[in-house]
Amino acid sequence: DRQHPAQARASSKLYLFDTTLLLMIMAALKRLMLVSTLAVQTARVGAFTGATPAVGVGSLRTAMAGTPTPTRMAQRGMARPRPFHTSSSARMAINSISVEELGQLLGGEEVPGAESLLTLDNVQFVDVREPMELDMANYPTPGKSDDCKFINLPLSMFEAWGPKVAAGEVLDPSKPVVVTCKVGMRSMQLCRWLDDEEQGFKELYNIEGGINAYSSLVDSAVGSPY
Repeated sequence: DRQHPAQARASSKLYLFDTTLLLMIMAALKRLMLVSTLAVQTARVGAFTGATPAVGVGSLRTAMAGTPTPTRMAQRGMARPRPFHTSSSARMAINSISVEELGQLLGGEEVPGAESLLTLDNVQFVDVREPMELDMANYPTPGKSDDCKFINLPLSMFEAWGPKVAAGEVLDPSKPVVVTCKVGMRSMQLCRWLDDEEQGFKELYNIEGGINAYSSLVDSAVGSPY
């Protein structure tokens, strides 16, 4: 039997409502999974650094601020990297770069830097977000290739890459380093860790507003702000 037009419209509206509700639930679950993952990683970082882990995403910075004990480092057979904090020997070689300037840089244009001319080929790009966040939004390399130019160094995995960075195996201290995250807070944390005489980095750039600002102001194709 054919439906009455009014009944058909009501069924259509109900279908759209159910579909919208389902999408909202799926998005909420995805965010919940990210929060849960970060909470677990926070506890792991706390165990490594000796800091008391607290449950929640906001506690990640607190956990990363702890100092690895020499005993724990010796047991793991690792060189002791300097913990995440600004030491007394910090040189404040940290600069800011806008998302508009980042867009120009990724597009192959030259951007004046604090000490040198920044280009796509001489800059080292670092993203300190978690792997799950990269699936939500990630930088392209327009005009060059579709491959992301950013090296992923999640702060929660500092135990793995910290000693390698300190030994100069990951980044070249003589070249500019541009760091990003979601909104610019975690990236600043890495900049402060690198801004030390022992590390020897001369040019550090924190992306203002992170990838959320880049998505809103430069290129929404990288993914929606989250």
